[in-house]
Amino acid sequence: MDYINNLPDEVLNKVFQLVCPKICWEVGFQPQSHREGKARRPMFIGHLSRVCRPWRSIVLTYPCLWSNVDLHIHTIPFNILAGTSRYRPELMEHVLQRSKTHPLTIKLTATDHENNNKFEKAFETLYSVSERWSDVHLDGHLLLLMVKRNPSRWTYRKRPMPRLKRLTLSRSRHCDSLLGILMDLTSNTLPSLTHLTLDRYESLSSIACQVTSRGFPWSQITHLCLKDGLGKAWMELGSIDDFFRQLPELEDLAIEPLLNSRRRAKPPAELYCLKSFAFVMEYGIGTSDQKELANALSFIKAPNLETLKVTIHSSMDAKVAHACLPPFLEQSGGSLKRISLIGFGEGLTTSTLRLTPTVECLSLSMIGCLVPLECLTWKPDKPNILPSLTTLIIDGMAVGDRASLTHLLDSRVRLPRHSDSSTRSDSPVTLKTLHITLDHSMRTFFEGAIEFFHGIWETYPLKGDLWPMDIGIYPDHIMETAIFRKPTHE
Repeated sequence: MDYINNLPDEVLNKVFQLVCPKICWEVGFQPQSHREGKARRPMFIGHLSRVCRPWRSIVLTYPCLWSNVDLHIHTIPFNILAGTSRYRPELMEHVLQRSKTHPLTIKLTATDHENNNKFEKAFETLYSVSERWSDVHLDGHLLLLMVKRNPSRWTYRKRPMPRLKRLTLSRSRHCDSLLGILMDLTSNTLPSLTHLTLDRYESLSSIACQVTSRGFPWSQITHLCLKDGLGKAWMELGSIDDFFRQLPELEDLAIEPLLNSRRRAKPPAELYCLKSFAFVMEYGIGTSDQKELANALSFIKAPNLETLKVTIHSSMDAKVAHACLPPFLEQSGGSLKRISLIGFGEGLTTSTLRLTPTVECLSLSMIGCLVPLECLTWKPDKPNILPSLTTLIIDGMAVGDRASLTHLLDSRVRLPRHSDSSTRSDSPVTLKTLHITLDHSMRTFFEGAIEFFHGIWETYPLKGDLWPMDIGIYPDHIMETAIFRKPTHE
């Protein structure tokens, strides 16, 4: 232990944060299932304080180690009540005391509505320190039941939430009422709130008109994620356009899944600040009408869009994407720099990338679909795509695509060394970064081809790396850091 204790306290604090990133507390949890190997509890930061005195001193000194709380309440069958963990408010208060004045990250969820009593007790404890809330995830269904069951207790209890930056409401079908309740619980207008996630929302128009009148700060939201919306949430005439018009500062938008929108004959909402847009399609959008398919993305216009991520799951989704992406990219693809395509086949990939000549970073998922790399190979005197491509990310590449990858790299990396004045006008920008997540499901082929893939970065002057698929590193994570990786060749 001596050499470990010689490390500075700041370094050990960072190590402890990695080992125990949050305090997980599962009320009603069944320890027997853990002993049987079905699950594993994360380490509790308090356990590290029992190792030795120096470690205890560090654990008690740094409040950031106690500021991330994840409390999940399980439904407990009557036949297993014995031996289950119960909610003890004094322990939660003890954790909050040790977090001192540090901003809090809180996740309070439950398995079923039967847990509303435990939820209310836990919420009351956490609500007492609402001035330190920074990132909060609440079970919207139980929050709504809690206030409706005892409105006189909660309606007039206003506390400040000046630090609240991120808010997530799960199971929030009535999110208009939930956001209204939140405004009733706070004594100000949430001056720091910029990130909002609504899970299982129902009506966009009611969210817009009812909550705006209560002072909800839509105009300062910069990141919005809409998950699992019900079909009728997108079926109200004009509601989609009007909803997004009240988000002038929106920079990041995610919709999972995209649904059919019946809209008035009016121009789309113009989001000049929108830089990143991601959406998922799951087995169509509820209609086969070609005109409605083409209008699936017509509710917004993003002239300064830089990052686009599209995920499809079926052939129906491919038809929708083929119809709605061209008109959307015509209006919003002029400044596109990064694009990620998941579930796309060869034809849809090629037709989409022909509309995005400014893209510099491409992420392709080859899991469960056939995307020949020949479509990216640069061929002189022939129509080509992505002349400005500098970063390529391939997720789930099969070892059998080695020849195609070699042709692609030869055409985009090994370019003739000409001066700027003599460079051919039809030559692409040199590819500089390559990241590959390798599909090694065929073990024998993987072991025989691994030397080839490792040799890529020795043969070509590229930055990048190679990972097997089961590591769990996906294109989103790599795209954020690709340009900052140390190059293999100087």
